[in-house]
Amino acid sequence: MSTLDFSRMNLKDMISCSENEQIICIDEKNLNSSRNLKQLKFIANTNGLSIKIMLNIEQYTEGIYISPVFENMCKGMNIDYIVMDSIILKLSQITHIIKENLEADPEAQKQILSRGQKISLDSMIINDFELYSKMKDKQNVNDLKDTIIKIYSQSIPTNIEFINYKEELFLFGVSGFHLAELLKELKIADYEYDRSGFYIKFKEESMKRSNEATSFLAHKLAEEGFITSSLTLELMDYIWNEG
Repeated sequence: MSTLDFSRMNLKDMISCSENEQIICIDEKNLNSSRNLKQLKFIANTNGLSIKIMLNIEQYTEGIYISPVFENMCKGMNIDYIVMDSIILKLSQITHIIKENLEADPEAQKQILSRGQKISLDSMIINDFELYSKMKDKQNVNDLKDTIIKIYSQSIPTNIEFINYKEELFLFGVSGFHLAELLKELKIADYEYDRSGFYIKFKEESMKRSNEATSFLAHKLAEEGFITSSLTLELMDYIWNEG
């Protein structure tokens, strides 16, 4: 794999025009020890709180992957789901500016895109803003009932997984609330509000023991316009590192 030189890119300056009072970029680092990684640090100011966010831009074998790490989630802090929705929206808008700049970069085109690799976004980053807006309407979510049932049915595992850490499905924002309510209505899952998201607790026993199923469901729901994440709770407390 040809290594992309992130150090020559000043993304902090590129995105400064997109910032507002709610979320600002305060730092940019390049980490090249064991992972080719650029990390941007943001502060989101809302309702008297200052929440820090790390945005990781990492080269891996299939291209570049962009993913966020939220301080409040790692530290078990709950902020209102509507506020979380707004923060994720602003961060997603900034992330798309970063993605566009990477796609326009000659070296990234040569080393990544020309080889059929992609710049991929984590399921906590909004990919389709039109779908995202549509899913904030409860009726539109309810209209997806048959689709949700189909996606869930496809995710149910047929094989037993032997895992050390279990990934859990989280939904975020306004659409996440509507979907969590729908899953409860369909008797697929219960939920609780934890780490600023809707923690989905499946009733099907096999879903409780399958990371593959949880990951599949998270990505399929993201394709429908929902903000999702597949999280390992046992590891979350140790992920946040500002070093």
